[in-house]
Amino acid sequence: MDDYGDILHCSRPVSFKRNPMQRAHRAKQFAAFDALKGYEEAVRAQERLYEPYQELSPDKSEEIDRKLHRIHPHDRIRITWFQSRNDSDKEVGNYMTENGEVQMIDAQEHILLVNGRLILFDDITDLERDEFETKKVLKRR
Repeated sequence: MDDYGDILHCSRPVSFKRNPMQRAHRAKQFAAFDALKGYEEAVRAQERLYEPYQELSPDKSEEIDRKLHRIHPHDRIRITWFQSRNDSDKEVGNYMTENGEVQMIDAQEHILLVNGRLILFDDITDLERDEFETKKVLKRR
């Protein structure tokens, strides 16, 4: 404190030529110096809880395969699938569940498009067709 004792109680300089800058504009001056841009998002992504992938039993795999053969575009379904943390690692991720309309089924590529989301057949862990909602959609056409 001894180094700054002579200026410690002085008022800050005020310009008589210019109006004071707004706080938002003042903060923008220093935004370019944010060296760790995206750091907070990366930390939050690592904090998420992930689950280990559970291999399906052969019976459950066959059941899902049968259900996949019975659904068609515009059917309403409830689907659960495993979404891996990243594309190269299928060991950890999250199980996602969504209700939606089947937009496309590609048996060659083994993919399903539901509500704009591509889901691989191999990632599906549960699939239910909503018979009532599907009939309502078909009647409207």
